[in-house]
Amino acid sequence: MSDRNISSLAEEYGRLIRDVKCPTHCNENSINHLTNLPNEVIIQLHLLQGHFGREFRDNLDRKIVIIHPGTWNKSAGPDFLNATISIDGDVIKGDIELDPNAEDWERHGHGANPNFNRVCLHATCHPAPSGWFTRNENHQHIPLVSLSADRLGLIAGATPASSPSVCPLSNQFLEFELQDWEHLLQTAAAYRLQQKTKHWENQIRWNHISQALYENLGTSLGYSQNKYQMQHLACRTPILEISPKQREAILFGCAGFLIPILPQESTQRAKDYHKTLWDIWWKVKDQYEVCNERRFAWNLSSLRPANYPQRRVAALHSVSESWECFEALCLNADFTNLKKLLTQQRHTYWDKHFTLPSKELARPSALIGTSRADDFIINYVLPISPSDEKWKFYKEWKAKSSNSVVVGIAEQLIQSPDRIKHLTRYIYQHQGLLQISKDFCHSHNPCPCNLAQERQFLSPKL
Repeated sequence: MSDRNISSLAEEYGRLIRDVKCPTHCNENSINHLTNLPNEVIIQLHLLQGHFGREFRDNLDRKIVIIHPGTWNKSAGPDFLNATISIDGDVIKGDIELDPNAEDWERHGHGANPNFNRVCLHATCHPAPSGWFTRNENHQHIPLVSLSADRLGLIAGATPASSPSVCPLSNQFLEFELQDWEHLLQTAAAYRLQQKTKHWENQIRWNHISQALYENLGTSLGYSQNKYQMQHLACRTPILEISPKQREAILFGCAGFLIPILPQESTQRAKDYHKTLWDIWWKVKDQYEVCNERRFAWNLSSLRPANYPQRRVAALHSVSESWECFEALCLNADFTNLKKLLTQQRHTYWDKHFTLPSKELARPSALIGTSRADDFIINYVLPISPSDEKWKFYKEWKAKSSNSVVVGIAEQLIQSPDRIKHLTRYIYQHQGLLQISKDFCHSHNPCPCNLAQERQFLSPKL
């Protein structure tokens, strides 16, 4: 196995992406050519995490810099309040509105709504029609920018308007020798790790490190079905701003899981626990409760009961009670003790319940399993200040179980059962296959490798 460092391996894979003439990558610097965009909450989360960058050109070709996006609005009105931007160097404070299309500004009545008079930036996901100008109630011009992303994969659910129906490298993959595959997977894994590091750096540009870790933990705990909902919740309940005594109640209340009265059939223990949370929540609900149009759209389909959102929220709160220790383990790359801390989380109620009104389980169920702890470390802790030492650890980390997504990709690209067995033994190989599939199998039409991605709800990806 190659002893080259992360940067040189990642650079080699980056050249491969640039050299392959693939429509997916010809358009990858812009989301303006995408269809099936995710809902606005997900796009807003990407904006908050800096995935679109900070610098833009508006429709008058002025340089726009988002110095800080401000506070995410929980009520009706602009999406971000009290933001700071600069226009050709002049600093301006105001609000930011994000829409899929520039015309949505008028469709939604923002131009005649006084609540939008402080908007200083209108961001859209598609380019505005020629001659379009965004104006407020006072007929003042508002800078208009079209968002872009470093990679299409940042925008979950979005697909290129036109792309190949087969992988552009599929014929070459069939001719690869075993050593060729080993090298390719290593370069792809290095590239993937490098991209995750860039995401982390974008996050902490606007966020405190503690908050970035908190949001990433929430994202990981949400699994694929509710990762954005959990990230959204973490954004709404800042780790450094909420008293530990109030945090559990605020998390459940903000998530929309607390109602004044539980169903009559609920156990007395559930009612007592609920009352403890409600007695705190009703005093602060006006400060943290989101309006209906911004409420959390929790996904309950295809979920194992142990992964119901209420238990995921309980797990997030449980870890937050040991926050200083948790943060230190993350930043010091103490993976062994970090995994132990995560998998040993306990809660007097949630150890034996799937939901607030559910019956008590016969045996305790772990709040955070080993695979979820591994997922968090791989995707969110390893990318923090990667080093050659971390890279060596990464390459030697064995995969403990097969993953349906990875297996599906391997079957289509590698095909040989003996090679698949050899090339899916380590975590970096799984990550490399996921990256290759993402970069060369994105397709509006069903590419065989893309079908494997659609099965991700069956088994959480590494």
